[in-house]
Amino acid sequence: MPQVVIDNTKGLHQKTGSGFVSSTTDHGALANAAVDLSVGEMINFYQANGGGGTAITVLTTGASTGQIAIFANNSGNTSTVNGKTVAGGTAALIFYDGTAWVELA
Repeated sequence: MPQVVIDNTKGLHQKTGSGFVSSTTDHGALANAAVDLSVGEMINFYQANGGGGTAITVLTTGASTGQIAIFANNSGNTSTVNGKTVAGGTAALIFYDGTAWVELA
């Protein structure tokens, strides 16, 4: 069985392998930023400088109902995603319910 891949360049396609893969976009270090998720993607954020916490605001403009995003806090500092605490070394799983981004975990 071929591997099914979704990415922002080719869309839905197949390649050698097995399973289902959704390509991710690594936005690198986000510091006190507003994030536009109008294109479905997984987000990885971290604080490269090791300073204080980072506040991330996920915008609803252009978001699609059912869209899912994972925010991984790879720093040793506590950060927030839409006001919810994300401790260093943990992640936040959110989805868009058509009105707002809702935290799942």
